[in-house]
Amino acid sequence: MEFLQSWISPPRADHVQIAKYIIIVTSLFFIPYISVLFGSTLFSLGFSLRGKYEENSMFSRFSKDLVNMLYGNWGVAVVLGILPLITLTISFSQVLYGTDANIAQYFSVALLNVIVAIVITFLYRKS
Repeated sequence: MEFLQSWISPPRADHVQIAKYIIIVTSLFFIPYISVLFGSTLFSLGFSLRGKYEENSMFSRFSKDLVNMLYGNWGVAVVLGILPLITLTISFSQVLYGTDANIAQYFSVALLNVIVAIVITFLYRKS
Protein backbone atom coordinates (compact mmCIF):
# COMPACT_ATOMS: atom_id res chain seq x y z
CA MET A 1 0.00 0.00 0.00
CA GLU A 2 2.93 2.30 -0.62
CA PHE A 3 1.10 3.85 -3.56
CA LEU A 4 -1.15 5.79 -1.18
CA GLN A 5 1.87 7.09 0.71
CA SER A 6 3.22 8.45 -2.57
CA TRP A 7 -0.07 10.32 -3.12
CA ILE A 8 -0.02 11.87 0.33
CA SER A 9 2.34 14.79 0.62
CA PRO A 10 3.78 15.75 4.00
CA PRO A 11 0.90 17.60 5.63
CA ARG A 12 1.08 21.09 7.04
CA ALA A 13 -0.66 22.02 10.28
CA ASP A 14 -3.68 23.43 8.47
CA HIS A 15 -4.02 20.23 6.40
CA VAL A 16 -4.14 18.14 9.55
CA GLN A 17 -6.76 20.43 11.09
CA ILE A 18 -8.96 20.25 7.96
CA ALA A 19 -8.49 16.46 7.78
CA LYS A 20 -9.79 16.16 11.36
CA TYR A 21 -12.95 18.04 10.43
CA ILE A 22 -13.37 15.95 7.28
CA ILE A 23 -13.12 12.79 9.40
CA ILE A 24 -15.86 14.04 11.72
CA VAL A 25 -18.25 15.08 8.94
CA THR A 26 -17.64 11.95 6.88
CA SER A 27 -18.20 9.73 9.90
CA LEU A 28 -21.52 11.48 10.54
CA PHE A 29 -22.72 10.22 7.13
CA PHE A 30 -20.98 6.85 6.91
CA ILE A 31 -21.68 5.27 10.30
CA PRO A 32 -25.46 5.86 10.40
CA TYR A 33 -25.93 4.76 6.78
CA ILE A 34 -24.00 1.51 7.20
CA SER A 35 -25.72 0.84 10.54
CA VAL A 36 -29.19 1.29 9.07
CA LEU A 37 -28.33 -0.73 5.96
CA PHE A 38 -26.94 -3.73 7.79
CA GLY A 39 -29.35 -3.52 10.72
CA SER A 40 -32.38 -3.48 8.43
CA THR A 41 -30.89 -6.39 6.50
CA LEU A 42 -30.56 -8.44 9.68
CA PHE A 43 -34.09 -7.57 10.84
CA SER A 44 -35.48 -8.36 7.40
CA LEU A 45 -33.66 -11.68 7.30
CA GLY A 46 -34.93 -12.54 10.77
CA PHE A 47 -38.54 -11.72 9.92
CA SER A 48 -38.26 -13.58 6.62
CA LEU A 49 -37.03 -16.72 8.36
CA ARG A 50 -39.67 -16.34 11.06
CA GLY A 51 -42.38 -15.96 8.40
CA LYS A 52 -41.25 -19.16 6.68
CA TYR A 53 -40.86 -21.05 9.95
CA GLU A 54 -44.24 -20.05 11.38
CA GLU A 55 -45.92 -19.95 7.95
CA ASN A 56 -47.18 -16.43 8.66
CA SER A 57 -47.38 -14.17 5.63
CA MET A 58 -47.48 -11.05 7.82
CA PHE A 59 -43.82 -11.52 8.82
CA SER A 60 -42.76 -12.17 5.23
CA ARG A 61 -44.61 -9.07 4.03
CA PHE A 62 -43.02 -6.96 6.80
CA SER A 63 -39.61 -8.29 5.77
CA LYS A 64 -40.17 -7.17 2.17
CA ASP A 65 -41.50 -3.78 3.27
CA LEU A 66 -38.49 -3.25 5.51
CA VAL A 67 -36.09 -3.99 2.67
CA ASN A 68 -37.89 -1.84 0.12
CA MET A 69 -38.25 1.14 2.44
CA LEU A 70 -34.73 1.45 3.85
CA TYR A 71 -32.29 0.39 1.15
CA GLY A 72 -32.32 3.18 -1.43
CA ASN A 73 -30.52 2.58 -4.71
CA TRP A 74 -26.96 1.93 -5.90
CA GLY A 75 -26.14 5.63 -6.11
CA VAL A 76 -26.95 6.16 -2.46
CA ALA A 77 -24.86 3.12 -1.54
CA VAL A 78 -21.87 4.48 -3.43
CA VAL A 79 -22.19 8.05 -2.13
CA LEU A 80 -22.93 7.19 1.51
CA GLY A 81 -21.16 3.82 1.80
CA ILE A 82 -18.10 3.64 -0.42
CA LEU A 83 -16.92 7.21 -1.05
CA PRO A 84 -16.82 8.15 2.65
CA LEU A 85 -14.55 5.19 3.33
CA ILE A 86 -12.15 6.36 0.61
CA THR A 87 -12.27 9.87 2.07
CA LEU A 88 -11.60 8.50 5.55
CA THR A 89 -8.60 6.59 4.21
CA ILE A 90 -7.04 9.71 2.75
CA SER A 91 -7.88 11.86 5.79
CA PHE A 92 -6.48 9.38 8.30
CA SER A 93 -3.37 9.00 6.14
CA GLN A 94 -2.90 12.77 6.39
CA VAL A 95 -3.43 12.86 10.14
CA LEU A 96 -1.19 9.86 10.84
CA TYR A 97 1.50 10.73 8.29
CA GLY A 98 4.94 9.60 9.37
CA THR A 99 3.77 6.99 11.88
CA ASP A 100 4.30 3.26 11.59
CA ALA A 101 0.56 2.62 11.32
CA ASN A 102 -0.36 1.24 7.93
CA ILE A 103 -3.72 2.97 7.65
CA ALA A 104 -4.08 2.45 3.90
CA GLN A 105 -3.87 -1.32 4.27
CA TYR A 106 -6.46 -1.43 7.06
CA PHE A 107 -8.90 0.81 5.24
CA SER A 108 -8.46 -1.05 1.95
CA VAL A 109 -9.49 -4.28 3.69
CA ALA A 110 -12.45 -2.46 5.24
CA LEU A 111 -13.37 -0.98 1.85
CA LEU A 112 -13.32 -4.39 0.22
CA ASN A 113 -15.51 -5.83 2.99
CA VAL A 114 -18.01 -2.96 2.74
CA ILE A 115 -18.25 -3.30 -1.04
CA VAL A 116 -18.91 -7.04 -0.76
CA ALA A 117 -21.45 -6.48 2.01
CA ILE A 118 -23.31 -3.81 0.04
CA VAL A 119 -23.45 -6.04 -3.03
CA ILE A 120 -24.77 -8.93 -0.93
CA THR A 121 -27.43 -6.74 0.69
CA PHE A 122 -28.63 -5.49 -2.68
CA LEU A 123 -28.69 -9.06 -4.01
CA TYR A 124 -30.79 -9.98 -0.96
CA ARG A 125 -33.14 -7.14 -1.84
CA LYS A 126 -33.64 -8.56 -5.32
CA SER A 127 -34.38 -12.05 -4.05
